[in-house]
Amino acid sequence: MCYAKDAMTGLRLMNELMDPATRETVVREHTATSEGVTVTTTMKVADLTPVTRSPKVRADLPIQPVAHLDRKVRLVPDLREVWSYINPFMLFGRHLGFRGDLRNT
Repeated sequence: MCYAKDAMTGLRLMNELMDPATRETVVREHTATSEGVTVTTTMKVADLTPVTRSPKVRADLPIQPVAHLDRKVRLVPDLREVWSYINPFMLFGRHLGFRGDLRNT
């Protein structure tokens, strides 16, 4: 089990765990040793009441397989075309938190 103090640290940790080159190092660093403190947790699971579904909901449909798991990369010959679809005021002001007037910077 790994602990991250905030979301960005957790994201970095997950990226390192997903990378085959750094996975073993991260797992080794976060594996508890016999010298450390161990914590055990006992949980009691209560029985859940059965859920009755509407007859309109079908649960017998099979889950479709994923079409592809490879990364898709779209080559854009001209990045100015992509920039023409982006509203810079929304990007910098709302999403990136820029304060002030963009025209006077």
